[in-house]
Amino acid sequence: MHPTHKIWSFIVMATIFVACSTGFLVHAQSSVAAEQPSAITMPVPKDKPDSKSSIPVNVNLSQTQKVTPASNTTRVYQANEALPHANVSHTVTFDKADGVSSPEIKVVSDGYRVEWPTQPVRNGYLFDGWFVGEVAYDFDQPVTTDLSLTAHWSKANSTWEMSPDHGPTSGGTQLKLSPPPARGIRFSQIYGEYQSSIAMGSDGEVYTWGRNDAGMLGDGTDIDRETAVIVPKPAGVNRFKQISAGGWHSLAIDDHGDTWAWGENEYGQLGDGITTPPPVYGEFEPKKVVVPAGTHFSQVSAGYWHTVAIDDQGKLWGWGYNLHGEIGDGTTISRSTPTKANMPDGVNRFIRVTTRGWHTFALDDQNQWWAWGLNDNNQISSDSQEGILQPTKLTMPAGVSHYTQINPGYGNTFALDTNGQWWAWGSNYLGALGDGTMMDRPIPIKISLPAGVSRFVTVEPGGNYSAALDDQGQVWTWGDNRACQLGDGNTACQNNNSGSTIKSLTPVKVIMPAGITHFTKINLGYFHSFAFDDKGRMWTWGSNKKGQLGDATTINRSIPVRLQFPDTIPTEVTFDGKPGTGLDRNGDGTWKVITPPHAEGPVDARIAWKVSGVPQPDAHLTYTYDFDGHIVTFDKADGSSPVTKVRVPHGSPVRWPADPVRAGYIFDGWFTADGKAWDFNQIVTQDMTLTARWETCNCELKPTQGPTTGGNTTLLTGLQSPKGITYTQVVAGERVSLASGSNGKIYAWGDNNFGQLGTGNTTSTTTPVEVERGELPAGEHFLQISPGYEHSAALATNGKIYAWGRNQWGELGNGNTTDATTPVEVKQGALPAGERYIQISVNNDRTIALASNGKAYTWGWNEYGQLGNGNSGVGSYQTTPVEVAQGALPAGEHFTQVSAGYWHTLALASNGKAYSWGSNGSGQAGDGNRAPYVSQPIEVAQGAIPVGEHFTQISAGSGQSLAIASNGKAYAWGGLGNGQSNGIYLPQPEELNRGDLPANEHFSQISAGYTHSLAVASNGKTYAWGNNSKGALGIGSTIDQSAPTEVKQGELPVGEHFTYASSGYTHSLALGSNGKIYSWGDNDKNELGNGDNNIQITPVEVGFSKRPVKVTGITFDTTDSPAFHWSEGRNGWEVTVPKHRMGAVDVHVHWTLGGTVQNDCILRYTYYSILQLPAAGTLPLARITGGTLFTLAATMCINWLSTNRKGLHTPKHR
Repeated sequence: MHPTHKIWSFIVMATIFVACSTGFLVHAQSSVAAEQPSAITMPVPKDKPDSKSSIPVNVNLSQTQKVTPASNTTRVYQANEALPHANVSHTVTFDKADGVSSPEIKVVSDGYRVEWPTQPVRNGYLFDGWFVGEVAYDFDQPVTTDLSLTAHWSKANSTWEMSPDHGPTSGGTQLKLSPPPARGIRFSQIYGEYQSSIAMGSDGEVYTWGRNDAGMLGDGTDIDRETAVIVPKPAGVNRFKQISAGGWHSLAIDDHGDTWAWGENEYGQLGDGITTPPPVYGEFEPKKVVVPAGTHFSQVSAGYWHTVAIDDQGKLWGWGYNLHGEIGDGTTISRSTPTKANMPDGVNRFIRVTTRGWHTFALDDQNQWWAWGLNDNNQISSDSQEGILQPTKLTMPAGVSHYTQINPGYGNTFALDTNGQWWAWGSNYLGALGDGTMMDRPIPIKISLPAGVSRFVTVEPGGNYSAALDDQGQVWTWGDNRACQLGDGNTACQNNNSGSTIKSLTPVKVIMPAGITHFTKINLGYFHSFAFDDKGRMWTWGSNKKGQLGDATTINRSIPVRLQFPDTIPTEVTFDGKPGTGLDRNGDGTWKVITPPHAEGPVDARIAWKVSGVPQPDAHLTYTYDFDGHIVTFDKADGSSPVTKVRVPHGSPVRWPADPVRAGYIFDGWFTADGKAWDFNQIVTQDMTLTARWETCNCELKPTQGPTTGGNTTLLTGLQSPKGITYTQVVAGERVSLASGSNGKIYAWGDNNFGQLGTGNTTSTTTPVEVERGELPAGEHFLQISPGYEHSAALATNGKIYAWGRNQWGELGNGNTTDATTPVEVKQGALPAGERYIQISVNNDRTIALASNGKAYTWGWNEYGQLGNGNSGVGSYQTTPVEVAQGALPAGEHFTQVSAGYWHTLALASNGKAYSWGSNGSGQAGDGNRAPYVSQPIEVAQGAIPVGEHFTQISAGSGQSLAIASNGKAYAWGGLGNGQSNGIYLPQPEELNRGDLPANEHFSQISAGYTHSLAVASNGKTYAWGNNSKGALGIGSTIDQSAPTEVKQGELPVGEHFTYASSGYTHSLALGSNGKIYSWGDNDKNELGNGDNNIQITPVEVGFSKRPVKVTGITFDTTDSPAFHWSEGRNGWEVTVPKHRMGAVDVHVHWTLGGTVQNDCILRYTYYSILQLPAAGTLPLARITGGTLFTLAATMCINWLSTNRKGLHTPKHR
């Protein structure tokens, strides 16, 4: 063997524990307060790096005893190690361990690397890599003895397990998801960057995790990762065999000898021929380094902003940042492609190069070390030069012939001499050299050993701290500990947001994890540390702000924790297509998810998942929904019809059944056992009976019988407005009010200039009038109501929305801008087929609706981004539903409640957090600032809400937002929401002032209006605050209130209370426990509904108005009356009775109330034959003779023919 080959082999062996580069990148605009206070700074472009130096310390290595590693494959360079042996070779045996194949044997010269063999394949298994015992073999290390490597396998097609596998139809069941057994992949190489990490897997893949805003992870995204993901291999690359990490960039050499790079590229450090300045910064997936034809690099090493390499001819190359001579080409010009460093006279080739921060060391084939780059802390030599521009021979301390290993840091250097002694020099900021001081050391000093330690095997520098592995496998650390990087169990560093100094000037022991006897290898990032144990497993500690520890958290760790690898992550769990919620980790490696509601029966539970960022085939399990609901019994109470029983899942509403019909009665609605009208928006939580309430038509026919010949007259009297209807909902709009009746109809009053009352005209009214059905199909009911500024909308039992009123900005959602005075159906728009709406909210000139898929849809005016679809601008609007953007809402979560404010919108999500979009000039978005507007959902800040609590209810006003949290407290943000004076804003939630609310009581319902707000409390009382110039607070005065003030009783009867309150523009409405509506405040547009337009400063009752009754038709069985008219003198309708066969029939009276069609009033009428005269008995035929008998017979024949020729037909309902 050639002598240079011997020297080269020795040098390669001496670097097995050198961290080629573990840079850390901090953009000037990035904040790392807990990790790097301003006292510790980095080099900045065009200026000298401002770093603090630590003093080289004296490491007393008196022994040169060989370390016993976990296996004979963990190569540890040590003092006095011999050069590679000439003409000596070793056999490396590859055992595929598949029970079939013969071992593959390779012969390798001493000191050379063995190449990765042909990738083995085994049916039904996945290849995990080549191992010696339980330790992954590192193919980057030289072979110095015979080896036997064994393939490790994991079973393929393993599946997930789910427990329990059944649950109630109401959903809400938390399931435990157990992933398939983890594969047995281990890491063979590891490097820490500034806030990210890179490792070589035993399967030949490169894995990364941590910070990723400049593409440092190389996974094609800029998403930070808390667990390892695979770096996608470029086309044609089978595997990477060597890696290196800089500050914010990484490099890898593939199996063809090509070099690839990714990450930050502001200074050309990727070597791909370009630079990538802010704001892009870098490349997000591997890019090939541009090298001259025929040139291949055998080793690369990444510095903070530069890269160095050795080619297969032993020549040095460099590229990237070069302000201080980091490239070694004699200039200070940064380079975007590899540039040859100057070759010192007398040097034939270099055999090793290593860099870390901004200075570099290289070893030539004569065992001589050379150095260049930044020297501001004397990290190269005691020379006064700040930058050394080309390789300069390193001066050895007295008595030292040469170093066998050098590990450069960020402002200091550590080196091992031939006697096993470690030396240190350069920056000693915060005690990074471990000599008990913080004095910088311009010349090398020996590192002293802790008591009981015979020698350090390796010493690794980090960012102002250092670590050493001793010959017993114990790790020692010293220096900066503000981010827990010393691993000594000092917990003061875990929440050290202030950046206060925590340090150790001398070595301290890293806590050894339970069950671990010793570590075999270490590597440091800038603030985080890694160590391999004797089983080949990775342990990590230190800073974790960006997930760089890879333990699936962002918690700093003061003691070593296991790296979460390989990491199996479910990305979505669906049940018959419906997403589960709350998908999160358990502490034992399993996952949890909460089931959505679903109908009874088995469904497909689909699990989408990834392993280390790589998508896997979906797993399919069976989950069974058990009926856990309630029985709702509908009793028609008509004396004849059987009851109807309906099964309803717990927590779901029951569907409104078809309205029952009863002769002589008007249906007033379904009522509970305690006489309360049932609101079909309510959820069912127990078995119950709903009973039909009837009131008589109060109409009658006189007489109620007549001859089959017809033509006679009967009088219809007593028809009038129903009196037994109560209200179930009430909502205040701008100048209009809406209410739902127990009979399923909706009522409106107030301003009607654009038809917003839905009555078919534009006439305002001072009392409630019935909203026409418009396009609502027969048999459906309006379920929810919401009035806005000049339009209104209602959700129907068919899951569709109907709207009416002004349509200037498409607020009716029917695809045009034409006003409508009766309800028109909102178009499908972006709502997927098969989905239905479940909640609506209207305000100003737009509508938002929540759908059954958990997404929100909206239409109308959008100048301030209030539609939330990412668009905005003057004149911007949508005439059909568009989907609200995902925005800041996490994947897998969905909206559960929406509230439209005047110019902004709030939404409550399944994670208990609130989201907002639209106008934010008053801070009503709640994210902590007052940006003019936001056009898609942003998260409302936690503010004063205690950790662990979440929102349960939201309400958006004009400039204010209100919410109730799970602790029963109310919170406000924006303008005027908490009673503050105009011009004072709350940019994030603050607890609502309690005002008159007694201790131990809480608010149960809130409503934010234009400049005032209302809240109903647990004591049954209602409170109001804000602007009161029009009496909208209902407190008996017009004085503004800055805190919740109790609303007066007014006309609400003693013993009753308000159950719901709604704030309008300058008026207020409330629903009483007696089913009646009360109103107060401004009334200039008749919005109080009490029959006049006077301001009311205390609650007054809103009654059903007496509306004109009109008969539109009368049908006897199937035959319409030929004529009917109103008789003023008889105070009723005179009705001409049509012909009919003999017997009793139903008479359907078709009528309208205030112009709105009502249910028929059904009466009874009896037809008799002239042979059977009423109250006269039967005339014996024996006494009828001659012409009289003939005449009677003829008359009966004609009458029979007439009645039977007519036949049956459907009555005409008008």
